[in-house]
Amino acid sequence: MKNHIYHFVFLLMLICSCNDEKSNQTATSLYYTETNISAIEGILESDTVFGPPNYGETPSMDTQEIIYKLKLDKAITVINLDNETKTKDTIQDIFTFQLVGSKLTYLKNKIGKKIKVNGVFSIPISGHHQTDIIFDVK
Repeated sequence: MKNHIYHFVFLLMLICSCNDEKSNQTATSLYYTETNISAIEGILESDTVFGPPNYGETPSMDTQEIIYKLKLDKAITVINLDNETKTKDTIQDIFTFQLVGSKLTYLKNKIGKKIKVNGVFSIPISGHHQTDIIFDVK
């Protein structure tokens, strides 16, 4: 009888450890194009970074800019499916990304709070973009 209990406990522990391992390995995948609008939720953060003219290369001459970032509870993978060039770019394990766009002014009083935003993922294309992926709020 004791052996049956030990086997049951061992089997139960094995099953639980496999489930935990799987849940930690899988990140939510989001596919993006320039027109694919996503809704995403996280904690709004702000950060002060170097701006023009040299974005940190000459700190004494560079301006300072405030950027907004969204911090997620769980990592995501963002995949760009470009139908024109038939390429697929993947950026994995994203926990934080910069929010951009003209609709950011209403966010100032929501820093530190959980928010939900709609927008489009994109790659950074200027010195103002500070993270590996950006989210253009619509």
